[in-house]
Amino acid sequence: RELLDAKLDTLEKVELVLAVREGAGSLSVDACAQHLQVGREVLRRVASDVAAAGMIELDGDELRLRAGDTEPVLAKIAEVYVHDRSQLIRLLTSIAMDRLRGSAARSFADAFRFRKKGGD
Repeated sequence: RELLDAKLDTLEKVELVLAVREGAGSLSVDACAQHLQVGREVLRRVASDVAAAGMIELDGDELRLRAGDTEPVLAKIAEVYVHDRSQLIRLLTSIAMDRLRGSAARSFADAFRFRKKGGD
């Protein structure tokens, strides 16, 4: 859950990392887009987010896995993805809902903050 929450918080990100992992740790943007059945630009946007999280390296048109010590966790995620994708989707949904609740709570709390007026 920690890895998903911190770096792979959407199914698209998980699928991208798993596709690169399946491609022996390296895959072209075009091949990955075709494998995932998404447009090239959509894939680039998701890849940029995953690269910023440090899970892949985006080098021109090449995607390279940077799993490092998270490889055992990725192996477990891949297993769950293949055998019980609904469990993975429930977990990702739970992460998204937790973020929404946290955001709503912060917004609610901010409504009660006293702020100085422009001229005061």
